[in-house]
Amino acid sequence: MNELTLRDFSRLSSSVWMNRPSSWQGDRAIAGISTDTRSLKKNQVFFALSGNRFDGHRFVDIAFERGALFCVVQEEFLSAGNTEARPLMVVDNTLTALQQLAAIHRQKFNIPLLALTGSNGKTSTKEMVAHILGGKYRVLKTEGNLNNHIGCPLTLLNLNEHHQAAVIELGSNHPGEIGLLADISQPNMALITNIGRVHMAYFKSLQEVAEEKLSLFERVKKEGTIYQNLDDPMVSAYRLQSGVKRVTYALNRDADLRGKIRHVNVFGQALLEINGYRIELQVPGIHMAQNAVAASAVAFSMGFTLPEIAEALHDFRASRQRMEISERDGLRIINDAYNANPVSMKAAFTTISNMKPAGRIFLVLGDMLELGEKSAQWHGQVLREALDMNPEAIVLLGDQMRRAAEQESSPKIIPCRSHQEAASRLKEMLKQGDLLLLKGSRGIAVEKILDYL
Repeated sequence: MNELTLRDFSRLSSSVWMNRPSSWQGDRAIAGISTDTRSLKKNQVFFALSGNRFDGHRFVDIAFERGALFCVVQEEFLSAGNTEARPLMVVDNTLTALQQLAAIHRQKFNIPLLALTGSNGKTSTKEMVAHILGGKYRVLKTEGNLNNHIGCPLTLLNLNEHHQAAVIELGSNHPGEIGLLADISQPNMALITNIGRVHMAYFKSLQEVAEEKLSLFERVKKEGTIYQNLDDPMVSAYRLQSGVKRVTYALNRDADLRGKIRHVNVFGQALLEINGYRIELQVPGIHMAQNAVAASAVAFSMGFTLPEIAEALHDFRASRQRMEISERDGLRIINDAYNANPVSMKAAFTTISNMKPAGRIFLVLGDMLELGEKSAQWHGQVLREALDMNPEAIVLLGDQMRRAAEQESSPKIIPCRSHQEAASRLKEMLKQGDLLLLKGSRGIAVEKILDYL
């Protein structure tokens, strides 16, 4: 049986039961794991996680009121006098226990498990891979942005006997996080989309970013497979460890799967050719073509034919706020506001330039966060690249974008201090046939201007 049971909890290090009913046997199934009492279901186990801004121990009472089977807590919870006769598992650290439990649970499943990371494109690539594989397999995938030290184990704990494959996204903004998540997920397949200057507030150099991302390849199981992007110099320079297979892909170099962009239509969608087979993408963005070749490499190595891959990619649609196209009163909106860094900004500009809109181009750009000591330099560079597109106007949100604007004298630049102000300025200018791009880091939430528009 592959279900989660009480016996799995007994394998956690430094764990002690309190008030465990004598009738509970080791093979008793667990209905699921919860870290949030708002979504907790009856007979699930509640993990009282603690962080800088929250303490799940404050919600233990609510968890039991809502039907939790038992709660996993830290010893300080008992030190505060919480000794009621309710079933508790006491551990040194609830987050570490959650991660250990996920690793224990994952070991039960002998299925293809792809772990993927990268500086850009990892979520879209993950969605493409899962979409293609879903044509033949029942696939578990990372939902939304649950790719961190909490979301990854929660995803793995959803594995059950029905799943035939898994696609797990690994995120990192501090050194060592990819290695931790890879040790938990224990991949037999790994893909790194690219390596760029992201989260530079926490990494000293691009080389440190590369070491962080490439640590995923180092943790692939023997006889596993890595998927190597030959267009990225740091990914392509990785030297294969013994006992691991390699599948290469690229747009600009010879590879096992070689993609070529044959045409980009007015919607920014690429007509792609992979190993001579034509694939029409329905998602805009030159960078989406790179993601499609990466996803194709995974599927092809798992036995999918190019016609099957082409059909699946033709049906694929972008995730919310990732090059998401909509039309409002004759205005075309490209909502790419989920996140941003210098590389993804440039990719968005390239896509817009290729779309050749009938009307004018308007850009709403928000701060790019976590760029470290060179943040001002990169904001200035992005703003100059935006001006090179010759848009009608560039509306800016965020302190760093406003500071970058002070170094430019263009009348096209409009710094704003709120989403409402930005929307008000746009209302004065936008007309039917115009194209509006929204792009910025998640913390800026550029898409909020649509509420006011």
